Amino acid sequence: MNQVMLKLGELKFEVATAAYATLQRQWRFNWSSKNRLLNTPVWHFSGQGVQSISLEGTTYPGSAGVLSFFNNITAAAQAGKPLLMVSGTGEILGYWLIKEVTQKDSVFAAGGLPRKVKFTLKLNYYGENRNALQN
Repeated sequence: MNQVMLKLGELKFEVATAAYATLQRQWRFNWSSKNRLLNTPVWHFSGQGVQSISLEGTTYPGSAGVLSFFNNITAAAQAGKPLLMVSGTGEILGYWLIKEVTQKDSVFAAGGLPRKVKFTLKLNYYGENRNALQN
């Protein structure tokens, strides 16, 4: 049985197949400034900015890892819908958009099939509720 690290919609990142090696999370915050005569600008907090996650990993199709997993990721991204993210511990992390998928194939076998695939997946936070933000 595979240990699920993270689930994004129906996509499962699992230890034995499609594991990521790094997960980088970034929060941005919006500030606006107003210039003042003969003084430094004054700053005003204007709300939360973009929250993003970058997943990077390597998989080995044929031994551990599934090449079709990348087709499933791009199909999910092309559907243009936010996906519910759930951690391997069951924590619900809200809805996320797939912004970018990068796949780098190397170490090729007969027929051109890659034996090693490095990937990067970039996600942006959509919200707690998929329908609430569609105003």
